[in-house]
Amino acid sequence: MNLTNRKKNILVFVVLASLLISFRVLASNNEDLPTTLGTVNINDFIARIINYLLGMIGSVALVLFIYGGFLWMTSSGRAEAVAKGQKIIVWATIGMAVVFTSYILVKFFMQNVAGVR
Repeated sequence: MNLTNRKKNILVFVVLASLLISFRVLASNNEDLPTTLGTVNINDFIARIINYLLGMIGSVALVLFIYGGFLWMTSSGRAEAVAKGQKIIVWATIGMAVVFTSYILVKFFMQNVAGVR
């Protein structure tokens, strides 16, 4: 088995495991989970995790904006450094658009389908 087949197999396993876990969560009838913070509804718990992950991704994009701007400002007119800084800023902007869109979709889904407020 070569490396590309191994990567495909790992990807298929991760996707299938994610689907199985999500089916288990959807079939849980919103039972409360005992945690160290007390009893938490499974939908609220998942919403917290998603919000945390989206916040972390937004923080990474902010760091990329700063890094790209720093490269651009310290390029001293070198075309390669200017292009690299601009490229980082453009991709960070695209990433932020994806993060905001996913946040809106997740919030809509959690409020209207899962019933989390």
